[in-house]
Order: sequence, then C-alpha cells, then structure tokens
Amino acid sequence: MRAHGLPRPTEQLPDFLAALRGEKPSLVTAEQARNAVAFIEAVYESGRTGRPVQPAPVDLSA
Repeated sequence: MRAHGLPRPTEQLPDFLAALRGEKPSLVTAEQARNAVAFIEAVYESGRTGRPVQPAPVDLSA
C-alpha cells in the first residue's frame, strides 16, 4: 500500500537503480528528496534543542 501516493520503501531501491541506468525517471523527484532531508534535519534539531523547528526552505535553482 502506498502512503500519501509515495512509493513503498521496497520499490525505491530498484527504481533508483533503474533511474541511474537511464531506464526510467525516478519515482522521487530531487525536490521531494531534499524536502525529506530538510524535515529529518528539523526533527533532529528539535530533539536536540527541545524546541519546534521549521524545516529549511528548499532552493533547487542552484
């Protein structure tokens, strides 16, 4: 079952490898991946400080 329209973890590695080989586009965009990293970084910072933390804005123009 997909949660929120996202691929299951078991689909992600084969998809990633196929995308690296140029066989198809990735199921996860660069923006989605960066947003996930920003979210996890905010979770860790919040845990470290004990305060709410907003994820860093994502700028993919660079």
